[in-house]
Amino acid sequence: VDEARLRTLLEAAARAYPTIVLDVSRSDAALLNALDLATKLAVVTTHDLASLRQGGRLVDRLRQRYGGTRVSVILNRTDRSSTIADADVERAVGGHVEHRLPSDYRTATEALNAGRPFVLESQKGLASACRTLALDLAGVVK
Repeated sequence: VDEARLRTLLEAAARAYPTIVLDVSRSDAALLNALDLATKLAVVTTHDLASLRQGGRLVDRLRQRYGGTRVSVILNRTDRSSTIADADVERAVGGHVEHRLPSDYRTATEALNAGRPFVLESQKGLASACRTLALDLAGVVK
């Protein structure tokens, strides 16, 4: 990725849209360098040890570079019966987990197969968690 071109693209998008969400690779330095323009940075990790360790390292790097207030953690596919406790998750990522998206493979797969977003079908569980996350990322106070 050409860092200068990416920065130009992001600056243009920021002028045109109030909210921009980027899903970027954790390993591309040019992408991470282009995040200077971001007002919020969210690291998404899953409820397994390897992902939590890798996510924790990234959170630490981003917090050192951009400050702790801009960086949040989202835990995807949470599992209440996991042997990894909430305290262990927070220790691995170096702080509070801002959002937890429950594991609901059936709902996600059925929505994908039907071609209809699951947030339109339900007001609870995964749909509710995704709505709350979207409002937060957009800066909408509920």
